[in-house]
Amino acid sequence: MQKKLIILIIFLLGFNVYSQDTTKVTQPFLTLTSAQQRQEMLLKRLSDYSYIIGRDFGEFSVANKDGSIILNNDSLMEKVVFVNFWFDGCAYCHKLFEPLNRLAEHYKNDHRFKVVSFTFDNREFMQKNIKKYNLRYPVFHLPVVLCHSLMTDKGFPSNLLLDKTGEIVDGFGVTPLLNNAHFFEQDLIPKIDLLLNVK
Repeated sequence: MQKKLIILIIFLLGFNVYSQDTTKVTQPFLTLTSAQQRQEMLLKRLSDYSYIIGRDFGEFSVANKDGSIILNNDSLMEKVVFVNFWFDGCAYCHKLFEPLNRLAEHYKNDHRFKVVSFTFDNREFMQKNIKKYNLRYPVFHLPVVLCHSLMTDKGFPSNLLLDKTGEIVDGFGVTPLLNNAHFFEQDLIPKIDLLLNVK
């Protein structure tokens, strides 16, 4: 009886919310348990990159053991840059390695484009994955806090496309690739080509 009463209350409250704004709340969402609703909202937040489009990519710097800078924001200026964040324990991250290899291969002779990959993994895990997956693009170690800051606290994997001024113009996780095995070739490469031709 108590369960039926709770379901009725949720339905009535849900109907009220649903009728006020149908663009934000759908009926199937309202039928989920509160734990499922929290998980759904978290997944939506992690996969929504729309609010970071137009922002500048955060400040970062990667140095050699001797302290000399090998990569920073200035070194990426005037290039279209695809930035990937991953770590070894993320199975979905590994699904992007081959498409990223294809992307790097596609633009290997175009100095105006660069694929850059960041991980917070230690050098041992980093090198293991570079060798295992034959990664053909540069992978750099960054502290975990800086990784999260640069990817605006999105989940792993996280991918950002930067224009020649360092502004974020697109972002996504692994979902587009899972939905379309040719996402890079059909959607991403045309975007990159357009950005490369902007003066």
